[in-house]
Amino acid sequence: MSQKIKNKQLIITDTFDIGGYRITNLANPTENTDAVTLQHLTDNSVSSVSSSTLSQLTVTNGSSTPELSIVTGPVANGGTALSTGDQIYDFVTGLGYQTIITLYSFTGITSNESIGYVPSGQTLGMVYVTNNGSVEGDFNLGTTSTGNELSPYTPITVGVGETTSVTVNMRLSSTSDTTIYISADSWTNLDIDVEWAPITYQNGEIGGGGGGTVTFVEGAGTVNGLSLSGAVYTAGSLTLGGTLAINNADWSGTDLSVENGGTGLSTVAENTILTGNGTDALTSESNLTFDGSTLTVTGDLTVSNLPLSATTHGVYYDSGTGEFSYEVAGSGGSGGFLGNVTKNTAEPSDLEGNQWVQPEPQPDGTFNYTFDNFDDINSTAINVNLSLENVVLRYHADGYWIKESYNKPITSGKTWVGTTNNEVQEMSVIEEWVTTEAGLSYIGQKFAYDTQTIFKTDFDELTTLQNYILIEDINLKTVANTLIASIPSGKKMLINRAKLIILGSASPTSFTVSIGDNGSSYNNIVSSSTIEDVIIDETYDLQIGTLTYPRQSIAADSSIYLRVSSASTHENDLTAHLLVEGFVY
Repeated sequence: MSQKIKNKQLIITDTFDIGGYRITNLANPTENTDAVTLQHLTDNSVSSVSSSTLSQLTVTNGSSTPELSIVTGPVANGGTALSTGDQIYDFVTGLGYQTIITLYSFTGITSNESIGYVPSGQTLGMVYVTNNGSVEGDFNLGTTSTGNELSPYTPITVGVGETTSVTVNMRLSSTSDTTIYISADSWTNLDIDVEWAPITYQNGEIGGGGGGTVTFVEGAGTVNGLSLSGAVYTAGSLTLGGTLAINNADWSGTDLSVENGGTGLSTVAENTILTGNGTDALTSESNLTFDGSTLTVTGDLTVSNLPLSATTHGVYYDSGTGEFSYEVAGSGGSGGFLGNVTKNTAEPSDLEGNQWVQPEPQPDGTFNYTFDNFDDINSTAINVNLSLENVVLRYHADGYWIKESYNKPITSGKTWVGTTNNEVQEMSVIEEWVTTEAGLSYIGQKFAYDTQTIFKTDFDELTTLQNYILIEDINLKTVANTLIASIPSGKKMLINRAKLIILGSASPTSFTVSIGDNGSSYNNIVSSSTIEDVIIDETYDLQIGTLTYPRQSIAADSSIYLRVSSASTHENDLTAHLLVEGFVY
């Protein structure tokens, strides 16, 4: 050993023993911070190993080369063994806790579509809908593309930029996968994301797998009229009493079938009567209605026993009262309905007074015909027009038939047409020519001004055809005014062209004409124009507008005239036609 004192410090340069300990320098003695080791020189080796908790830790070869083993076992109430992670997991899942399997996400939904399926035996839990659109949306959840039974039956309203959660908690099927859908009545400006997860329920025993004994059960309360009462301590029974009462608010199932006392219908139209159809659900008859006072039948009515009472012989139409009546025994007539007849039906035999028949259309659909075998008091064959009148023929005891009828009413401005079912139907009468331009309502209608004719050629289209105004045989040898056209109220007229067609020859001669609506001068459209030495069939274009009188539209509520202001003095007769082209607007 070597050691020396340096600056009053002990510097160890190798190993030495002191007081039962051995001190060893671990590095070169260059710094006073170099590390050393300290070793106890006494023999402290382990002679044996044992366990005080054998239910958790066991020891093998404890006095020589010991081996330690941990004791594991399932989690149990009062158990002492240690449990592995798998054993703890099995215990927890066996308690019946809910476990979310997978979270499904769908983004960018802008139309009705499927959002996956719920596996058989699992339950649809929470559904989250996020609205990324620019308007509030109402959405439905269902098992069909437009269904809403998962919502349930109420739209899910989601504001702009919001997320709405819906707790469905519904087991859809225990045997098959069920596809689910999200839908909306309108997807305009909507864009949504949907997230949802299925849930599976694990069955567990009461008390988390442990055993136990129920010592007391008591029944109390009433639901829908049914009550549960009584108490059980070790043995006994509970008592179910009352009368079951279910109202509309309680019913959430499908329509109750006929075989179970229901109708098989969820809605019935107003005043309609229900009938059986030989299968299941009743039928709501739209052609058989009753409003509380009137029974209405649309279609054929078959009555197996027509008499109204034991003393009634039959029903007939009374033309005096305008109503149907019936004959009673002892009232002076026999009466009785003998059936329907048509054109060539044979007259019944053994007739009695007041018996009657009902004319019907011929098999080929003819409604207007003259009978071959039914004559009136004048021995004239009776004619019927079943399209226009309701008719019965009543037999008179003197050997002839009385036609009793009344005309079917028709609305003013309507006409009758026959349908494919040989039934009369009213139809509006459409006038081809209407009296105002505003009256052009139907395709094919027309309206005419003096200058143009307007046709209704489509629902929203009018077509205009040019008309020409021809004034014939204007006397050019007389100073006078000739009416060309009157402008309709609220309209204006543009005169586009005027031609004077000469019908005779006169030379030498001259005459002066003009056109206008300005008082007695009538010269503000065509100024005074002098024409000389004319020959038959010459045509003169009258100039419309000058620097003094520019071409103009004529104001409403006025009349346009041709004026002969200076007449021809030639010995020959002289006349002309005037052809005018214009436009009313």
